[in-house]
Amino acid sequence: MRVDPKSNNLFFIDSHCHLPLLKESTPVVIEKCASLSVLTILNVGFDVESSLQSVQLAKTYPAIDASIGIHPHYAAGSLLETLEWMEMEIGKKYIVAIGEIGLDTVRSKTSLSAQIEWFEAQLALAEKYDLPVIIHNREADHEIETVLLRYKKVRGVLHCFSSGIEFASKMLSMGWFLSFSGNCTYPKNEIMRNVIQQMPSDRLLLETDAPYLTPLPFRGIQENSPIFMPDIYDFTARVRSENKSKLMDQIAKNYFLLFNRNRVV
Repeated sequence: MRVDPKSNNLFFIDSHCHLPLLKESTPVVIEKCASLSVLTILNVGFDVESSLQSVQLAKTYPAIDASIGIHPHYAAGSLLETLEWMEMEIGKKYIVAIGEIGLDTVRSKTSLSAQIEWFEAQLALAEKYDLPVIIHNREADHEIETVLLRYKKVRGVLHCFSSGIEFASKMLSMGWFLSFSGNCTYPKNEIMRNVIQQMPSDRLLLETDAPYLTPLPFRGIQENSPIFMPDIYDFTARVRSENKSKLMDQIAKNYFLLFNRNRVV
């Protein structure tokens, strides 16, 4: 089902997920999502294989948008060859963003210097083709800010945002969007909810990051899936003391403004 971003119909958007990693098949997930009005899903690449899968999904399902990128965990091999391959894929017009890319000082086995090299190279590619980026940031606020200050023309979203209000304010002032996943429902994540509550609505996106970060009360019972987007919207609306329909409308505007649906709709 193709969605016209100019229509007045309200629907849910999952701005970041990894459908091929779900146990449930993509056709089943898409069918369930349609019944729940989850009508747009951005499937995000994190290495070459997952990026190819993302493009194929976008070709197959009108509800799915695609991004391609190399996550810091997978920043290895020939950077030049990878960039050449990414440029060829960008030319196919199914791709709405570069990502997920970024820095991870907690779990990645890739050296920070290599992470930064790959991160900057992909930001330069996004700048060249005027594509937004999807950033993974794991306890690398200072490094992320330092790099992004060198690429001021690049726009995008910091996905699964988990930093505090100070870093959030810096990123918002630089024109970035912030996206939140099901982990915003976890009791320990008061800092995250504080950002959700205070940030402007015109920079907000929501996601599942499925199959990870299942929201409460489904955590530990079910793997995460785009079918839980209505629950994440419900929770976010309560945190912000905001009408859910108004939130749905604003997030749709945000999504289409940022990603511009580089496909026929």
